[in-house]
Amino acid sequence: MIDLQWLTDRMVEVLRWQIAHPGADDPDAPDVPLAGRRVWSAFLALHAARGVGGFGPGSISNSEIEAYGRVQREPMRPFEVEIIRTLDLEWMKAAAEKAAPKEDPTPQMSGDDVMGFFRKKQVVSQRPLTPALFDALFPGE
Repeated sequence: MIDLQWLTDRMVEVLRWQIAHPGADDPDAPDVPLAGRRVWSAFLALHAARGVGGFGPGSISNSEIEAYGRVQREPMRPFEVEIIRTLDLEWMKAAAEKAAPKEDPTPQMSGDDVMGFFRKKQVVSQRPLTPALFDALFPGE
């Protein structure tokens, strides 16, 4: 009997490597264990049909996994569903990390200490607003 935790860990390792090295044909790449090839191919097929929502890629749902098993005429066993869900979670984490902004999203703040209170004001531009700049931004009639 195969250790399911070991199998899941190896498959996550393969997925992480492939995310880090997209399209690489490296002989040092980790191989999908023989016992996980059916689950791996199911994950790849489900991943290829992954939906996209307004906030990015959607996760693979249980109903999609069930439908895949019915179409292939090979129902997915509970441990296979669990491995697919784990792989999907890892892929979603990697996608979120790639989509995360590279710079600090918090605005720069400056402020004055007024009677012990720090009054914050957002710095919008380093360039002062001059009459010429105002006229350029808001032309008159």
